[in-house]
Amino acid sequence: MSNVVSETTHSELAASSLHVIRSGAIGGIERQAQEFSAELARLGAAQELWILSIDPVDASVVAWHERRIPVRVIDDRRGACFGIGRLVSLWRRFRAREEAIVHFHYALPHGLIWNELWAAKLAGKRVVATLHHTIVWPKITGANRIKQWLARRAIDAFTVTTHHALGLAGAALGPERVWRVPCCVPGGKASEEQIQAARDALGLTASQRLVVTLGRTVREKGVFDVADVAEGWPAESPETVFLIAGSGPAAEAIAQRAAAAERLRYVGRVEDADALLAAADLFLLPSYEEGFGLVFAEAGVQQTPSVAYDLPTVREVVTPGEAGWLAPVGDIKKLTETVHGALANDEERRRRGLEAARVAAEYSPQVVLPALLAVYQSLTPQPTRDPALKDSDRVRAATRLGDHPSQAIAMFAVGFVASFFLRLSILRRRHDSGTFRAALCPGGRAIEPPRGRD
Repeated sequence: MSNVVSETTHSELAASSLHVIRSGAIGGIERQAQEFSAELARLGAAQELWILSIDPVDASVVAWHERRIPVRVIDDRRGACFGIGRLVSLWRRFRAREEAIVHFHYALPHGLIWNELWAAKLAGKRVVATLHHTIVWPKITGANRIKQWLARRAIDAFTVTTHHALGLAGAALGPERVWRVPCCVPGGKASEEQIQAARDALGLTASQRLVVTLGRTVREKGVFDVADVAEGWPAESPETVFLIAGSGPAAEAIAQRAAAAERLRYVGRVEDADALLAAADLFLLPSYEEGFGLVFAEAGVQQTPSVAYDLPTVREVVTPGEAGWLAPVGDIKKLTETVHGALANDEERRRRGLEAARVAAEYSPQVVLPALLAVYQSLTPQPTRDPALKDSDRVRAATRLGDHPSQAIAMFAVGFVASFFLRLSILRRRHDSGTFRAALCPGGRAIEPPRGRD
């Protein structure tokens, strides 16, 4: 599909979208939603980032987002049985907005949230969903498959971040509905003063090598593999410090291992990630799954080459032999050898750092934003009329399943029934496992499982 948008329409298209995230975390998905909103605001559009959450959102997360873009937290914990109350609440909120497009940034397919998508659809909005992870529709079964099928009808355009996902999603959803919009990575290399300040804050000497891991501290990001590499680092090697930065469920376990390991440090979430990446001799993130690998491009902006596991999506950013090094997935020994070899060759590391910066430039806002605006333009009604078409033909050509209000209501009713049976199946499973809860009414009173006769 063409990603060409005329300059005269940039500001109008920028003002036509509302960006929505679902959690209060600060991961790659949330950072991308923030980045796109901020870049659209630079075009003169009044932008606001929505956080839809049924859990309390930490004030520090809101403050982090508000450094770039105004944020509104939508708290829907008061939703009624089957989520009808939440649907109506969101429908009213979306209907009150002037934007014609609602852009959801979720980790699909789990993020294909029924109420949110159809609240926007029933409010007359065009719906865009970014697939930050590869989707495999055939694995979805039962009532959930019905909801996913209907949710696909609620979404007018899908965007993916990599060529790899473009092929998979296009085959599953139809190539005419899937667009590639890469992640947006702002430029700006840290200054020498910032780099030195970052190393001084860590107490590093000029001879020490720094290997940085930055991201959510979850097993999928390979943080335990990094700890294994640090603990098994050859004693005869030059003095090297492995530093893990980030927060997440595995933070406590990583902190405990860092306290017991000589070469491993854990610093939690950092404010100036760019300076830390620039201060590193090598960036190491052996993820087991990545939707895009945003942080690899961020390291590239700082001319820091990366070491990662060999995943199809990672290859598009960490080009093997050019912008970094790749190791077989799960092979700790090979990963250790790869890191050791990269640190041993200063000249090659500098060369690959420059190539990483060249690759990262392909994800600059100047390159990526026109691709996003082209998606919005494809959903915007064209003012020109074709005199060869009758009104009925024109409506038929412009409307697909789910666009007409009566179709949307009928499809939601089918999804409601599917949701009812899905919740019943959840109740049955929880009953059988001894953890029976009032799943039909989220937030309702827990129910003790029935006891057997004595």
